Amino acid sequence: MKPIHLILILGMTLTLGVGLPDAVLAKAPETALIVFTSSRLDGNKRDIYVMEKDGSDETNLTAHPADDFHPAWSPTGEQILFVSDRDGIRDLYLMDADGGNVRRVFKEKTHREDPGWSPDGRWIVFTRPAAATLNIATPDGHAETSIAPIDFRTVGSAWSPDGTEIAFDSWRMRRIQLLHVPTRNIAVLLPQLRFVMQTAAWSPDGDQLAFAGVKRPMDPMGPREVLSQLAIYVVNRDGTEVRHLVGGKGAAAMKPVWSPRGDAILYQQKVKNLFNFEKVQIFKRVFGRDAPQQLTDIGRNHDADWFDPAYALPVSPQPHLLTTQWGALKAKAP
Repeated sequence: MKPIHLILILGMTLTLGVGLPDAVLAKAPETALIVFTSSRLDGNKRDIYVMEKDGSDETNLTAHPADDFHPAWSPTGEQILFVSDRDGIRDLYLMDADGGNVRRVFKEKTHREDPGWSPDGRWIVFTRPAAATLNIATPDGHAETSIAPIDFRTVGSAWSPDGTEIAFDSWRMRRIQLLHVPTRNIAVLLPQLRFVMQTAAWSPDGDQLAFAGVKRPMDPMGPREVLSQLAIYVVNRDGTEVRHLVGGKGAAAMKPVWSPRGDAILYQQKVKNLFNFEKVQIFKRVFGRDAPQQLTDIGRNHDADWFDPAYALPVSPQPHLLTTQWGALKAKAP
C-alpha cells in the first residue's frame, strides 16, 4: 500500500472515531504496576503477571493453559495487549487491566507478535513474521497496514513519545532501524555509534534512548557471542553521551523499559538460583543508585512493561500528538 493510501486510511479512521479502546467497563490501576511474562512449574506454558514496582504482590492475570506472553500496557492503563496461542496460532489479544474481558484483536487469525502502542492509544504496532513486515492497526483490529519490511529475527518495536517514529530491530544489520511514520522512510538509528544494537526504548520525554548493545569489536561476532555480551546503555537522541548502565562481560542484560517518570529502567538478565541453574529475571535500576534491584525470583520472568497512573494518558486521547493528525497534515501538504 502506498503512503498516500495509508495516510487517508489513518485520517478517515480518526475522523470517524474508529479504533478507540472501549473505556466504559475497563478501569486503570490506581497504583503503579509492572506487567510481565512468567513461566513457572504450574502446568501452564507462560502467563501474564502484574506486580508492584518493588516486586511485591505478584498476581497471575491469565492463568490459562495457552502460551500467553509479551504484554504491553495501553497508554491509559485500562488495557493490556499481549500474544497468545489459545486459538491455535500466536496472535494478539486484549484484556482489561485486571485480567478480565479477554478477546482477540483481529477476526482473521494469523501469526502476529511483538505488540506495542502508539503514544495516544489509537494504534497498535506489531510484527507479522510469516510476511516479514511491521504492521499497524487500530486496537479493535481494523485498518491493518504493513508499514515496513523486517528481518525474521525482529524482536521488538518502540513508538516515539511524539508519535512520529518507530524504532525496531534489524538482526541482519545488527542495528536498530528507525521508521518515520508519516513518510515511511527508514534509516539506521544513530549510525555514528559503533555498536551491535537491539531493543531500543524511548525515554518518556523522547530526549534519550536506552538499548541493549555490544561495542563493535574489530573481529565479527557470532549471534551467541553477541547475546552473551549485551549490556544496557543510555544515549541522548542525537547520539551524544553514551552511558553504560548495567550488564555485559558474560552477564547479558536485555530489553530495557523506562519508568513512566523517567528515573529508572527495567531490564532482564540471567541469574543463577540455589541449584546453579540460570534463569532470566527482571531487574530495576534507578538512576543515581549504585546497585540494581532484582524484582522477580520465581520461575523465568521477562518482557516487562511499566504503568503509573500519575503519568498516564487521560482517557480522552491528547489531540496534540501527531499520530492523530496525519490526515490533516497530509491534506495541507503541497
